[in-house]
Amino acid sequence: DGDKRPPVDEFVQAKFDAGNLWERETIRELLDLGFDFRAGQQVVEIKHKGKLIGKGKIDGILAYRKALVPVEIKSLDPNVWARITEVDDLFKNEWTTKYVRQLLMYLYGNGLEAGLFLINDRAGHWKILIVYLGNYLELAEQTLKLMEQAWALVETLGELDHRFAQQAQRAARQFARLAPEVSLARPPA
Repeated sequence: DGDKRPPVDEFVQAKFDAGNLWERETIRELLDLGFDFRAGQQVVEIKHKGKLIGKGKIDGILAYRKALVPVEIKSLDPNVWARITEVDDLFKNEWTTKYVRQLLMYLYGNGLEAGLFLINDRAGHWKILIVYLGNYLELAEQTLKLMEQAWALVETLGELDHRFAQQAQRAARQFARLAPEVSLARPPA
């Protein structure tokens, strides 16, 4: 479970804190521009074949023209940000590829067709990228399959020793190369 992860080192925590700061600033700017931004950090469950295989949190929902659109806000190194003009550019970097997988799983988990990335360069500039689930269905299906395999491993090892299962869960998550914000569901006690 993502809430039970070990603490990160100070450098990584500082990056998380900076990202949270930019997220709050971006939300404030959206509200100031008159956008209806709601449901910050809403929990999303990812089910496949009726079974909970993961959960995470979406940064928020943007209400636009009678549609509710999930939004992920990401802060990127200015050099990485400058090279991104479309969703496919996110596949040129390991970390940004994880972001796409994350949003695809949120779309799948909510039965939605599209979501948004609001990415900033940590200097107040942002870009908006629209992600359509249908355009990346093969990647979404591959990610679901990896999550199912990781879940099966966690479930199997969980029968042996719960502490070992937590280690296996972390390893499976890394194996699946999922976004850090998406955690595998906990095996039943």
